[in-house]
Amino acid sequence: MTASGYGLAASEGQPNLLWRTLNGGESWQPLRSFGAVGSVGIAGLWALPGHRALVYAGGELYRSTDAGRTWRQVPLHLPRAPAYSSQFLSFASLAVAWDVVQEAGFTVLYRTVDGGRSWQRGAILKPGPTACVSVGARGGWCLNGAKSIATSPQTWRLGLYGSVDGGRHFTEVGSLPLADAPTSLSFISENVGALCASSAILVTSDAGRRFTAIRLPVGPDVLSAVDMASPRILYALTDAGTLLVSRDGGRRWRQLP
Repeated sequence: MTASGYGLAASEGQPNLLWRTLNGGESWQPLRSFGAVGSVGIAGLWALPGHRALVYAGGELYRSTDAGRTWRQVPLHLPRAPAYSSQFLSFASLAVAWDVVQEAGFTVLYRTVDGGRSWQRGAILKPGPTACVSVGARGGWCLNGAKSIATSPQTWRLGLYGSVDGGRHFTEVGSLPLADAPTSLSFISENVGALCASSAILVTSDAGRRFTAIRLPVGPDVLSAVDMASPRILYALTDAGTLLVSRDGGRRWRQLP
């Protein structure tokens, strides 16, 4: 979702059907035009400022510059190497993206600044990345860690790593002990972002040095994703498909249609 209220969502029951909102999720319209070019399930979806969008489906990349009314396939030459396995593909714009891959036993970040036509090898990451997100030509974040077996009950020991040189190098900026598994990471700048665990959302405004926990009125549902559109506008999705929005930085939440 963007700060203007433009956003896209995939349909779980119909894997090649997209939905569009122009009012922050208050109402949604089906984009059946995508079905003409995308014939398999959607693996990646990015709504971008200026009513632009990218969809990754079936190993192909599709681009729209008119809020999803029309789509065209664009070249996406993902990095290839022996024992290659892509883990995270994250677009910050039509041109800038990261891809985190398993390459010959190492976890390696690749970056593109030309929409995927060419890729440059970046940092070798610590083992166990759980999420990575690019936030521009130079900035981005990776969350690394695993469940600790030395504590009872077991907790997740996570490190948040930031880059300011396009993914060439990363510096650990904070450590997070979590009782629940992390499910998603959403940053809108080099300082402001949110982390989703299954029962809470953690928000930072100082590049991950400090996080504030926000608990949501979701009952027994598990939080599966967070999307930060602006420092004050956050969206949360549960495993039951419930979409919630906060327009005051997480103090109050309400369910969207």
